Amino acid sequence: MTDHGAVQMTDEADRSARVAVERDYRSCIVNQFRWHSTSAAASQVERGRIALDQVFVSLSAIREQPRSSEVLGPEERRILREAHMLGLSRNEIEMQLDALRAQRLRDDANRADTSSAPTSVEEFLRQVHHASIVLLGDPGSGKSTFLRHLALCAAQQQGPPGVANKLPFWMPLSAFGEALRLQETSLEDHLPIYAQQVICPSNVAPLFRDALQTGRALMLLDGLDEVIHSDTRQKVAAQINAMIQRWQGLGNRFLVTSRIVGYREVQLPPSLPHLILVDLSDSAMAELVNKWCLADPSGPEHVTDAERLLLAKREARTLLDE
Repeated sequence: MTDHGAVQMTDEADRSARVAVERDYRSCIVNQFRWHSTSAAASQVERGRIALDQVFVSLSAIREQPRSSEVLGPEERRILREAHMLGLSRNEIEMQLDALRAQRLRDDANRADTSSAPTSVEEFLRQVHHASIVLLGDPGSGKSTFLRHLALCAAQQQGPPGVANKLPFWMPLSAFGEALRLQETSLEDHLPIYAQQVICPSNVAPLFRDALQTGRALMLLDGLDEVIHSDTRQKVAAQINAMIQRWQGLGNRFLVTSRIVGYREVQLPPSLPHLILVDLSDSAMAELVNKWCLADPSGPEHVTDAERLLLAKREARTLLDE
């Protein structure tokens, strides 16, 4: 056999191995995110699990934070005066101001006459120039569930353009924060380690590197606010920004989530599109509950239809609280 033939066979074997690892990895992602766990009192469908894609509803958001939310109004000035009189720390003052800012953002986002009407987050994702997005929302707004939904879609090569053709890499940023506190590492190095430890036992690192280099990676980074220590959170934000700057230009996409309260203390660059999730409309909540009832038609035994509807509403809310 010629050297050229041997090299060709080696290349084909390498390609086959990469295809097998990617197939295995996609299967692991589907297994990880396919099901939503219900409470013990809920249905026994699939032993207390309901398929996420059967109950997921689209989330809506407004683009960027309203300009008025950054202006110190009478209420903010009152908080500052009282804080100085009480000797509150800077962190305590920031938390109070952020809570007020979050309420203003909610009011602006949910007001019917706002100049920036809510749009589905999927619509933003269809716009290729929004390669990276920061998704802000209150607890229970569905941020984490949305990232899990995107991971599931991308793993199955489904979803909007810019998602269906990507390979998803999901990680809670609290895990990276803990890793940083133990030793100096980079987000780029830790992501495949986390994927191999938590999601797929295969050697994910070469797959991860290939996805980045070919612009196929969909980076789903959940919960910047859940990195407990502010100094570590600063490092995590810097790592995210560095990775975006390095790899976004090749076609890779980044989605980062955070609660509104606490985000001002450690922010990603304002040049990134920031979306603020709005509350589910009555029709969207009704759609969610209806999907839940259809996915779990039996529910617990010996309950009335009214009781089953109330339980479905409660269980549907757990989908947003994840």
